[in-house]
Amino acid sequence: MIGDLSGTPEPVAIYVFGEDQNAISSIAREVAKRISGISGLVDINNGIVFSNPEMELLVDPEAAERYGLSTAAIQNTLRAVVEGTVATQLRVGDQLYPLRVRYPATYHQDLDLLPKVLLKTPDGGRVTLSSVASLKPLGLTKELDRRQLRPVIAVTARADGIALGTAVAHVKASLATLTLPPGATLEYGGLYAEQQAAFHQLTLVLLAGIAGMFLVLAWEFGRLGPALAILIGAVACLAGSFLALDLTGVTLNISSFMGVIMVAGIAAKNGILLLDHTEHQVAAGSDPRAALIDAARMRMRPILMTTIATVAGLLPLALGIGAGAKVQQPLALAVIGGLIFALIFSTPLAGGLYLLCHTRSFRRS
Repeated sequence: MIGDLSGTPEPVAIYVFGEDQNAISSIAREVAKRISGISGLVDINNGIVFSNPEMELLVDPEAAERYGLSTAAIQNTLRAVVEGTVATQLRVGDQLYPLRVRYPATYHQDLDLLPKVLLKTPDGGRVTLSSVASLKPLGLTKELDRRQLRPVIAVTARADGIALGTAVAHVKASLATLTLPPGATLEYGGLYAEQQAAFHQLTLVLLAGIAGMFLVLAWEFGRLGPALAILIGAVACLAGSFLALDLTGVTLNISSFMGVIMVAGIAAKNGILLLDHTEHQVAAGSDPRAALIDAARMRMRPILMTTIATVAGLLPLALGIGAGAKVQQPLALAVIGGLIFALIFSTPLAGGLYLLCHTRSFRRS
């Protein structure tokens, strides 16, 4: 309901495009019928909206000519009955208010009275509307909607107790065998489409961040070995984020994706602390293995302090404590899982890769 008030689209939306309004209406009904059997989808709406009942006035030209009435005269009389006509304007203070003259309200509420309306003929006579015209009820008509200048009907639904991506996957599977007539197409929109666009953008941000991180590391160390070791260790810690989300039953969403991006940067910082000290020791003439062990002993305290402080700060969000904590809970879980994984596996992995690259380069030299 909050989404409706704020203009947010429905979570699941299937847009049925086509030139034939009747054809896309039948397709929309079939789509709504198929997805109604999917567990977790609620508030399914086939998107067909009916307007108010309509009546069509059919004028008999021969009868109207017999009484000397034109089609325009008949239409003007009916307009006066239904809408009324402005006879004059009334001045109240400095404002002018139109005075509308129309038939009694019963003529607006009961359409069966319209055939009894009297029409004035040119010779001063009176004739009923039913003598020169007939009313044909058209019933309810469908509202016409367009999207991208094409007729469309939007079949919508909400997800309850199921991830949005999973729900749309089930919807696509149920509609895979749906046969569409020529000219009709289906498109998936709603919050799912916005989520996919956001994931695509965040993926580009993650890739750009990794590329930028590698350039900074290569510039800082001046060699590819330490830069690649830290980069691989930072990327490997993302497995901890995904593992934490899987163990807690939290889906990969925009919030948790942002946490994944944050973890990569924090893990790279830990690798820099470790290998920067190692590089200084090696440059001073120390053995790489001994320098790495000494760096691990010296840098373990700041790495632990950073990890513990970050985990402690995010723990209330991860536990859902406090107002609004549930919104950022996926981010906190992704960061905590990634940091723990980095502390136990990724940072030692960066050190091991550093020794491997250093040993190979030493053998080649």
